[in-house]
Amino acid sequence: MVTFYDSIGAVAWADVGNGYFVDPARDVLLRLKEYGAVGIGAGQEAGGLVIGSNGGGLCYVTGASGVVRAW
Repeated sequence: MVTFYDSIGAVAWADVGNGYFVDPARDVLLRLKEYGAVGIGAGQEAGGLVIGSNGGGLCYVTGASGVVRAW
């Protein structure tokens, strides 16, 4: 998570388009504390962090591999 948030400072919103949200690190950590990790991967056995959304119900999750997935 530290690596991800260290690197997204170079992302401009024009790169991802309107309506996409990347949550601040403090919000991601608060959600993790309150709700825990979400299931991702085959069989949903791997844990991931919700890091953002598209504002329409689709969330974006990252896991230990660093890959961002729609959830």
